[in-house]
Amino acid sequence: MQNDIYIRRVTSEYGSAEKTVVKLFNFLKSKIGELDQSTQVRFGSFDYVIVPQTTSRNQNDYVAFVAFKDRSIHREVVREFQRVLPLNFGSRGMLFELNHKQTSTDLRIENRRRFRNALKNQKQSNKRYFEVSSDEDERPEPKKQKSFSLDLPKASKEDDISNEPWTRPIPQNILEELNRKIPEFLEKTRSGKKKLIQKKPPWETLCL
Repeated sequence: MQNDIYIRRVTSEYGSAEKTVVKLFNFLKSKIGELDQSTQVRFGSFDYVIVPQTTSRNQNDYVAFVAFKDRSIHREVVREFQRVLPLNFGSRGMLFELNHKQTSTDLRIENRRRFRNALKNQKQSNKRYFEVSSDEDERPEPKKQKSFSLDLPKASKEDDISNEPWTRPIPQNILEELNRKIPEFLEKTRSGKKKLIQKKPPWETLCL
C-alpha cells in the first residue's frame, strides 16, 4: 500500500489550516481536470487532503498530506505533478513527494473526518454568507421623509409693477430736455420768491 503524498511549501496566505485545506483541494482538483481523460479516470477520487495546524519546520509555509481512494496511484500522481514543478499555489511553488512514513489505519480515519468537516464548514459558511446577503437585499427601503416647503401666494397681475410707466427707463431725448429745462425752472422759482418778498403788504398801502 502506497504512503500518503507529501507536499511541501504550501502557502499560508489563505489563513487557517482548514481554509487552506479547501483551497488546496479545489486547486488540485482543477489541475487533475487539466490532464487527459484516461489519467483523470485512473486517478479517481480524493480520500482526503490534510494541512496540519503546525509543522516541525521553522517556516511560515504549511505542509499537506494527500491521499486518493486508490492509494496505488500515489507514486504516479507524484510523478505527474513533478513534471510541472514548481506547481504554484498562491504565492508559493509546491513540491511533491511520497511520505517516507506509512499512515496508520486510525490516522487515515481521522484524516477523512477532518477533511469532510473542513468541506462541510466551508459549505455552511458560504450558505450563511448568501443567506445574510439575501436578507440584506430583502430589507424594506427606509421611508422617505416628507419635505416641507412654504407655499407663498403667487403675485397677481395687479401686484405686478413691471408694466407700470414709472418703472420703465426714461428715453434719452426726454432726459436731455429735462436737464435743459430744470435749471430754467429753478431760476424762475427763485425769481418769484424775490418778488413776493419785495412786495408790500396791503395794509401798508392803505395807511398811506
